[in-house]
Amino acid sequence: MILDTLFSNPLLKQNFPTQDILAIKDISTNFVTSYEVTLTNTKGQNATVTLVQPDVTQPLTIVNLVTQGSLTTVQQQTTAVTTTTVNAVTGNTVFTTNDLTVLSSNVAILQLSHTVVAKLPNLIGYTVRQVTTTTYNQISESELVFVSAAEQPVQVTTLLNTSTNQVQIIDYHSTAQTTVSVSVQTIPASAISVAVKKWPEVKTILANIQTSFPSATVETIIVKDFADVKIYTPVFSVPTVTDSKTQLVFVYNETTSVLTSVDQVTVPKVVVPTVTEIKVDSFGQTVTKTNDIIAISVSNPSVPLVFQEIQATYGINITASTQSIEITQQPYATQYKLVTEVNGKLAEVIVISQNNQIKVLGLDLLPATPAQPTTQPTTSGEGAAQPTTPGETPA
Repeated sequence: MILDTLFSNPLLKQNFPTQDILAIKDISTNFVTSYEVTLTNTKGQNATVTLVQPDVTQPLTIVNLVTQGSLTTVQQQTTAVTTTTVNAVTGNTVFTTNDLTVLSSNVAILQLSHTVVAKLPNLIGYTVRQVTTTTYNQISESELVFVSAAEQPVQVTTLLNTSTNQVQIIDYHSTAQTTVSVSVQTIPASAISVAVKKWPEVKTILANIQTSFPSATVETIIVKDFADVKIYTPVFSVPTVTDSKTQLVFVYNETTSVLTSVDQVTVPKVVVPTVTEIKVDSFGQTVTKTNDIIAISVSNPSVPLVFQEIQATYGINITASTQSIEITQQPYATQYKLVTEVNGKLAEVIVISQNNQIKVLGLDLLPATPAQPTTQPTTSGEGAAQPTTPGETPA
């Protein structure tokens, strides 16, 4: 029965004609019959296939197929990834994508790219290959990589005033790669005195903050360096405001030595960092990973049903304790992996949705992760508290 199901799949039948099976692992639970089969062939290509039979009235079917090595029926492509993050320090939302479907259908990206080409006619005939956008308050800052027919990339950085829809191009240069490249540094409070000596404009920024907010304490400064232009975003607090901080956005032109304040952002005192990644791999699988449980429950109506099925199966409500969800859309089924806390321990719950039926495959406790030692920064000495790199990485 297992072999019949496996090799009814055209991809497996063509690439594994001798039906060489390395291993068959029974991963059945009290709720479903399930197998994990590993195949190989003479070209050194492997495939791991998961088969599930929800109950005796239904056939054994393939619900997951993972391959290693380029199979002959699959054309390898660049993995398309769309990521949305909320930065742990600033609360800024950062959106980035290289997914051609998103790039060609997202209205905001299309409008921005058309405006850029109108301002830079030499980019006529170029296509957008990747976009990264950081949203502040009234200003959003974007890096766009345009690529010519001869595969010559150009990176353009823009500021969009969302109130007036005015677009300003602040940087434009040729690049060697088709992905966004930006030098980012995060300067902690302990290193600001060093930064003032390295970059005189930082002293002007601090003076501007003290003029408008005399009791302000600057906690960090993030610097994006585009060679001729830098974007500084200091975050500071004031004693009279207990529920939020403030972020200012400055643009500094290295050529003219002009510093311009372009935006002001209110940052929650406690920022909840989130990361949502939607990946379309070279085999056409769409995998969504997120720790934003509320947002995914709203955008994907199946997620609340998954929580309901888990509660019906185990008698526990894990909605509030779930830390992350991974959703894999296969041709045959949709798989959900949830990392949650059960009785004070981390566990992974695997759920399959197929033919409008949701089945819980199992719940496994995850091994405890040993605590990593922390290294305290040195604060003495001229070189002890240098600005840190790389830059904004969501927690």
